[in-house]
Amino acid sequence: MNKATMLAVAVVSLLAGCAAPLASMKPVAREGQDIIYDNGTPVVMSRGTKADVMVLPVTGATGRYEVGERVAFAVQVRNRSGERCEISEADFQLIANASAARTIKAVEMEDEIRSQARWARAANAISAAAASFSAASAGTSTSVVTTSGGTAAVIHTYDNGAAQTAQRQVANDAAASAAAIDERERVMLASLDRMLQRNTLQPGASVGGFVVMSVPRYTACSRQENTGAGPERSGGATATVMVVEHPCWFTLTANVAGELHSFAFSEVFASGEEAPPVRSPEPL
Repeated sequence: MNKATMLAVAVVSLLAGCAAPLASMKPVAREGQDIIYDNGTPVVMSRGTKADVMVLPVTGATGRYEVGERVAFAVQVRNRSGERCEISEADFQLIANASAARTIKAVEMEDEIRSQARWARAANAISAAAASFSAASAGTSTSVVTTSGGTAAVIHTYDNGAAQTAQRQVANDAAASAAAIDERERVMLASLDRMLQRNTLQPGASVGGFVVMSVPRYTACSRQENTGAGPERSGGATATVMVVEHPCWFTLTANVAGELHSFAFSEVFASGEEAPPVRSPEPL
């Protein structure tokens, strides 16, 4: 597994939470742009006078992703100018409908990975302690014996060997779980060097990486809807209103040496519902 693939797995792991609806992104080509597809995932290429920029959403094997508070894009930037320039994750801005998303930096992802590993280790330790306590009783057995006089006697026996065997198994299981946690943390941390960070591009040079955005879905992509008649009140029947999540219209803008490259994507839910075009505000 190469580093790009590992990071894609890491990004998907950090984006995923509980079960969520699936969606895909439908690109809308703008002037000077070309669109191709790679296993269901759209790849949009924008050519300018100072830079070429390529963008594709991070998705699963079928070109879909779980709808959540984060979306991620893989980007590639080539410096076409005669001067060197700098590019970083801060040069990418995402607008969801008309609301700005927040760019998540690699250091934040690193903190989350380490935090997840700490919690996983704590949970493993607690689980191991509880299992070890139970294993200590593995050698205990109870039997009821009736004497010749008709009196019942309860006899408790303890097999120290059986208890030790059970405790060794618990210790082995806990050690295996701890090793798996450490390995997952190591792989995810090692892959963070594929997150787009600050880079200096010489003329003709290219750089690629991942950018992750935190999307204000509740305020930007959801809306209140009337779901039917509610309880009667003094003024008459009132409607029951709830917040319903809808697809977002995404506009991703890359600022390379002052040259703007804008990419539009209409989010499409698995149900077939598609985000309508939204005029996004000018990039900051």
